[in-house]
Amino acid sequence: MNKFLYSISLLTFMACNFTWAQTQDYPPLFDPQQKKYETSLEKYYKDRSIIRLPVTQVLETELDSMNYLVGPGDQFKLTVFGEIEKEINFEILPEGTIILPTIGELKVNGKSLCEAKKIIIENTQKYYVKSNIAVNIVGLRRFRIYLTGEVNKPGTYFAQGSDRLSDIIEIAEGITDWADDTQIEIRHEDSTRQFCDLTQFYLYGDKGQNPSLKGGDIIYIKSININDSYVIVEGTAAITSKLEGEVKAAAEENLLGIYPLRKDENLYQFLLRIGALSKKADLETIRLIRDNNSMEINLLEPNTTYFSFKLKHRDKIYIPPLINRVFIQGEVKTPGALGYYANYTAIDYVGMAGALETAVSPKGYIIIRSKTGQKIKGGDTIIEKGDTIIVEKKGREVIKDLFSIITPVISLAISVILLSR
Repeated sequence: MNKFLYSISLLTFMACNFTWAQTQDYPPLFDPQQKKYETSLEKYYKDRSIIRLPVTQVLETELDSMNYLVGPGDQFKLTVFGEIEKEINFEILPEGTIILPTIGELKVNGKSLCEAKKIIIENTQKYYVKSNIAVNIVGLRRFRIYLTGEVNKPGTYFAQGSDRLSDIIEIAEGITDWADDTQIEIRHEDSTRQFCDLTQFYLYGDKGQNPSLKGGDIIYIKSININDSYVIVEGTAAITSKLEGEVKAAAEENLLGIYPLRKDENLYQFLLRIGALSKKADLETIRLIRDNNSMEINLLEPNTTYFSFKLKHRDKIYIPPLINRVFIQGEVKTPGALGYYANYTAIDYVGMAGALETAVSPKGYIIIRSKTGQKIKGGDTIIEKGDTIIVEKKGREVIKDLFSIITPVISLAISVILLSR
């Protein structure tokens, strides 16, 4: 009877514990919705310990066993096939060695993956005769990288052997406006240095300028040196005053700043490198100022020679935004900005804005060219981007307005004269 009661009590206790455990909120081992798992790099501000996560390795291609250098934290699996079948999981220890049962300690740190596998297989075959042996890397180590200089979030980051220079810069939220991304320096642990032009990777996909990283690398992004050759790119503030809404917002997204100039770099190469050749740029009215002399450049002009035009130190380039608007004012129902349509005349735009009865005839429409400031009359004029159309009042309407102002003044003057007598 006592044994029966004891068994019932034990089962009840276990059931209660199981129910209580089911109701507890334990943090998940891996939450794929967390932002830090969107990339292979993580930065820990409080807890900088390296966390092993059940996450698939993110590789751009199969691992290059000839170039990948193994180090502390790399995880391996050794498999023996034959009369004796066995699997051994191990990793490289902080001292750069591995310890295998029966076989002992082997030093593999700094070896290429191909060399490390050869050393492990040769030593294993001494103890497992007439057996086939396979060694595979199953997890890549993480190591510290130091990011310094003109970057938005400098500091210490964790990377793995498959990560490249651009990966860690993107995690650090990019470089600053004063950064020279054409000469990024990577200082390695063996005191060697490597210089990279990351713009060549972004523009042309040159992976040679976007190398893989190693443990202990210091990435230094220096500032633009104004003692070297540079070009000044002007902003768009001069023309934004007459723009409204989304047009003004787009125009203010400019390329204002100082940019280092490469040797023998021409205008087209420079504009391409800084990202100025965009759909938002007006490539027909680029202005270049050299030694206080201004010249207008139209890159869209057939057979233009400006694609090979060599830039010089301290040149200034003004790149206006592309304005796909026409501005209309005066005697219309809805004055303001209208969308630009190719080959539309002033009459077409006034029709869209709604001409009032007081408006002059189309022959009296005034068009102000945005590029030259020239005034043209005539409703049949083809409108260009950014032009302003002015619709004035009819002559008799002006006279009416004049009389409406003068009549009260004359009446008042007569009243004053009569009262003074």
